[in-house]
Amino acid sequence: MEPVFFSIGLIIIVAGIGAYLARTLKQPLIPAYIIVGIILGPVLKIITDLNKLLKIKINHMKALEERHKRHPHHSND
Repeated sequence: MEPVFFSIGLIIIVAGIGAYLARTLKQPLIPAYIIVGIILGPVLKIITDLNKLLKIKINHMKALEERHKRHPHHSND
């Protein structure tokens, strides 16, 4: 079995467990998913290099900025 498929499956299962616990404790789901990601990220070695994570974030922000330039939101004022 591919390690990628195993990782994805594990993430989905643990995220489901986290969501169940969050609902049981009447807490929002998003923080539960974030906590699962923080826990599983290093365990599965998804991203082990902080510089790599920062590059991904910077590229994402640049893409959002370019998208906003091409399609600016118009206010209803």
